[in-house]
Amino acid sequence: MSQILTFIDWRKGTSLNENIQAAKAYLTKKANEDPEFKRFSDDGKDPLKHPDYLKILELLKSNQGYVYPFVRFRFEHKVSMEQLEEIYHKIKENPGAIAQLPMTIEEYSKQTRVNGVNPAEALIDEFVRIETRKKHKWIIDKVNGDLRRSIKALPKESIDRLLVAARVIDEADAESGDYVDPETGKVSNNKITLLKKTNAFTDGAKYLAWVEEYANGVANSDIKSKINEIKQLEPEAGILYSNGGYLAISVRTESAQKALCSSAAWCINRGSWGSYGGKAGAIQINIFNFNLPTTNVQYITGTTITNGKVTASHDKEDVNLLTTSDPTDHLSKYYPKELVEAVVSKIEREVKLKQFITNLGVDNAKAEQLLESVIKLSYQLDRESNEADRNVMVTIIKDHLLNKLSEQEIVSTYSKLGVLSEFSARVLNSLFPNLSKETKDKVIDATSRIMTQLKTILARTGRDYNPTLTNAVDHEDEIIEIIISGDSITDAGF
Repeated sequence: MSQILTFIDWRKGTSLNENIQAAKAYLTKKANEDPEFKRFSDDGKDPLKHPDYLKILELLKSNQGYVYPFVRFRFEHKVSMEQLEEIYHKIKENPGAIAQLPMTIEEYSKQTRVNGVNPAEALIDEFVRIETRKKHKWIIDKVNGDLRRSIKALPKESIDRLLVAARVIDEADAESGDYVDPETGKVSNNKITLLKKTNAFTDGAKYLAWVEEYANGVANSDIKSKINEIKQLEPEAGILYSNGGYLAISVRTESAQKALCSSAAWCINRGSWGSYGGKAGAIQINIFNFNLPTTNVQYITGTTITNGKVTASHDKEDVNLLTTSDPTDHLSKYYPKELVEAVVSKIEREVKLKQFITNLGVDNAKAEQLLESVIKLSYQLDRESNEADRNVMVTIIKDHLLNKLSEQEIVSTYSKLGVLSEFSARVLNSLFPNLSKETKDKVIDATSRIMTQLKTILARTGRDYNPTLTNAVDHEDEIIEIIISGDSITDAGF
């Protein structure tokens, strides 16, 4: 504690007692301005008994010098308690990093935005950058003395480029693993190979040029590998454009975001998906430029489009790129016209597809839950439905459900929900193509009972009450015929 708070005092931040008083004053003012604020306190009157304030006090009981900025983060910037815990963890685990921050923790809390984002997110991002620099500083520390002194005399931008190259090399080694000579047992990797060559250099600028070229050579950055990754993840991600070394993708789930773009220093890769691509009405467009080395900050950019407007955009190092909310104007600043037109033309369709996939819960639902979602959404699909929706459904069935559920589980779920569309009947036959006549009869009986109930509802409410239910009743005979015939999605040709 003393190490952290001594530094705060040295930076002339608020003293311990003043810090607590400032927090109390802030909460009191907040309560006076917003009467609803008091309602959340334990007694409904005292703002100092607000449960989140009490949680902050408990979290910081050993470092109360942070109470005021943490209160501001929570109530001024709507930062979650989980994020506050993450910030405090980084403070405790990296006390030496505090001296490298561009401003104090308190100063962060008083900003409206930092680098275009919530100040708490910016603070976490800065800690991550510091941690990253420390992790990859071997690129400087492990070289000969003359070269090390020359490197330290380089501009900060050049040193940062060197550290970025070291990260690329480390990532390539982590992906490939060490090579062990079967005869000598000698271990080798890209990092070891590079360090062996550093004695040939004494000039930092020449060393930087060589390291960047080396990093570009060892990185696994070919476009074909990335396309294969995306195809394996479909429909959680999809390709919007691929030509001339550019690859524009739509990322539709958090797990796909982390799998495809984890090398970028974005908070969206560290649990903030819900604030960006995970928002309702939002899509996440990430664009790779394979014409550039992986060390270039424009090698990959991420852009969030919400309700047709660009709401966030960052380069690989998380530098804000957003200057306009218009998707065409924004993308045109960085990419060729053909790519921009291809991406913009697919925005509306991507919003629907991403919502469709989100509703299914593809990335985190258990097979049983996913089956229920598939059945319910399949009520709305038939041969005339959008082909993209049907293809998404088919992919989910093949990759997430086939061979994962027993006949009993499938029949039980269908008996509960019924088979209320021709497409749904084909889904059943695709999931379990060898159902016995006895089992099919059980599903048909259950479906007939549900159809009888629907007819009663529609007789009372009118046929226009629910088009999906009306369609189910009108096609009852066709649905039962498909169940009996065993006609599946594949048989239907889509």
